[in-house]
Amino acid sequence: MRLFQIDSPVVGLSTNLSIPEEPPGFVKVDVPVRIEPPPKRLPRLTLAYSLGSEDAVPRVLEGSKLVHNWLWFSIPREHCPEGGCLTLYADMDGTVLWQKSYRVRWKQSMPILDELS
Repeated sequence: MRLFQIDSPVVGLSTNLSIPEEPPGFVKVDVPVRIEPPPKRLPRLTLAYSLGSEDAVPRVLEGSKLVHNWLWFSIPREHCPEGGCLTLYADMDGTVLWQKSYRVRWKQSMPILDELS
Protein backbone atom coordinates (compact mmCIF):
# COMPACT_ATOMS: atom_id res chain seq x y z
CA MET A 1 0.00 0.00 0.00
CA ARG A 2 1.19 3.51 -0.82
CA LEU A 3 -0.05 7.03 -0.03
CA PHE A 4 0.17 9.85 -2.55
CA GLN A 5 -0.47 13.48 -1.68
CA ILE A 6 -2.91 14.76 -4.31
CA ASP A 7 -3.09 18.47 -3.46
CA SER A 8 -1.66 21.11 -1.14
CA PRO A 9 -2.41 20.78 2.56
CA VAL A 10 -5.21 22.86 4.04
CA VAL A 11 -3.77 24.82 6.97
CA GLY A 12 -5.64 26.75 9.65
CA LEU A 13 -6.13 27.24 13.36
CA SER A 14 -8.42 25.29 15.65
CA THR A 15 -10.08 26.88 18.65
CA ASN A 16 -11.05 25.36 21.97
CA LEU A 17 -14.85 25.56 21.64
CA SER A 18 -15.33 25.40 25.40
CA ILE A 19 -13.24 28.58 25.87
CA PRO A 20 -13.91 30.64 22.70
CA GLU A 21 -12.20 33.78 24.03
CA GLU A 22 -8.91 31.89 24.34
CA PRO A 23 -6.59 32.25 21.31
CA PRO A 24 -6.48 29.20 19.00
CA GLY A 25 -4.14 26.63 20.50
CA PHE A 26 -3.55 24.28 17.58
CA VAL A 27 -2.47 24.45 13.97
CA LYS A 28 -4.68 22.13 11.92
CA VAL A 29 -3.10 20.59 8.81
CA ASP A 30 -5.30 18.45 6.55
CA VAL A 31 -3.46 16.62 3.76
CA PRO A 32 -5.49 15.10 0.90
CA VAL A 33 -4.13 11.69 -0.13
CA ARG A 34 -4.88 8.83 -2.49
CA ILE A 35 -4.33 5.26 -1.32
CA GLU A 36 -3.03 2.75 -3.86
CA PRO A 37 -4.10 0.12 -4.36
CA PRO A 38 -7.48 1.10 -2.88
CA PRO A 39 -7.90 -1.03 0.26
CA LYS A 40 -11.03 -3.04 0.99
CA ARG A 41 -11.03 -1.43 4.42
CA LEU A 42 -9.15 1.64 5.54
CA PRO A 43 -5.89 0.94 7.39
CA ARG A 44 -4.76 1.89 10.86
CA LEU A 45 -2.11 4.56 10.45
CA THR A 46 0.21 6.36 12.82
CA LEU A 47 0.46 10.07 12.05
CA ALA A 48 3.35 12.02 13.52
CA TYR A 49 5.04 15.37 13.30
CA SER A 50 8.46 16.61 14.34
CA LEU A 51 9.96 20.06 14.62
CA GLY A 52 13.54 20.24 13.39
CA SER A 53 15.61 17.42 14.86
CA GLU A 54 13.25 16.71 17.78
CA ASP A 55 11.63 13.31 18.24
CA ALA A 56 8.39 12.69 16.38
CA VAL A 57 5.10 13.13 18.25
CA PRO A 58 2.84 10.23 17.14
CA ARG A 59 -0.95 9.83 17.05
CA VAL A 60 -2.74 6.67 15.89
CA LEU A 61 -5.47 7.20 13.29
CA GLU A 62 -7.90 4.32 13.04
CA GLY A 63 -9.00 3.47 9.52
CA SER A 64 -12.57 4.44 10.27
CA LYS A 65 -11.32 7.98 11.01
CA LEU A 66 -9.45 8.28 7.69
CA VAL A 67 -12.42 10.10 6.23
CA HIS A 68 -12.39 10.75 2.49
CA ASN A 69 -8.65 10.03 2.39
CA TRP A 70 -7.45 13.02 4.41
CA LEU A 71 -4.57 12.87 6.88
CA TRP A 72 -5.49 15.15 9.80
CA PHE A 73 -2.73 16.67 11.91
CA SER A 74 -3.38 18.82 14.99
CA ILE A 75 -0.17 20.46 16.19
CA PRO A 76 0.20 22.69 19.26
CA ARG A 77 0.72 26.25 18.10
CA GLU A 78 3.92 26.58 20.15
CA HIS A 79 5.39 23.73 18.05
CA CYS A 80 5.03 25.88 14.91
CA PRO A 81 7.40 28.83 15.39
CA GLU A 82 8.17 31.27 12.59
CA GLY A 83 10.93 29.75 10.42
CA GLY A 84 10.66 26.31 12.05
CA CYS A 85 11.02 23.12 10.00
CA LEU A 86 7.96 20.92 10.46
CA THR A 87 7.97 17.33 9.15
CA LEU A 88 4.72 15.36 8.86
CA TYR A 89 4.63 11.55 8.62
CA ALA A 90 2.16 8.73 8.05
CA ASP A 91 3.25 5.16 8.69
CA MET A 92 1.71 1.73 8.96
CA ASP A 93 3.34 -0.95 11.10
CA GLY A 94 6.65 0.95 11.15
CA THR A 95 6.82 1.55 7.38
CA VAL A 96 6.72 5.22 6.38
CA LEU A 97 4.06 5.61 3.66
CA TRP A 98 4.20 9.41 3.32
CA GLN A 99 6.47 12.16 4.62
CA LYS A 100 6.83 15.87 3.80
CA SER A 101 8.81 18.72 5.35
CA TYR A 102 7.67 22.32 5.48
CA ARG A 103 9.05 25.69 6.60
CA VAL A 104 6.56 27.42 8.91
CA ARG A 105 5.78 31.07 8.45
CA TRP A 106 3.05 33.27 9.81
CA LYS A 107 1.13 35.90 7.89
CA GLN A 108 -0.49 38.03 10.56
CA SER A 109 -2.12 35.37 12.75
CA MET A 110 -2.45 32.59 10.11
CA PRO A 111 0.08 29.78 9.66
CA ILE A 112 1.50 29.02 6.22
CA LEU A 113 3.52 25.94 5.29
CA ASP A 114 6.08 26.20 2.48
CA GLU A 115 7.14 22.78 1.19
CA LEU A 116 10.86 22.06 1.43
CA SER A 117 12.51 20.08 -1.34
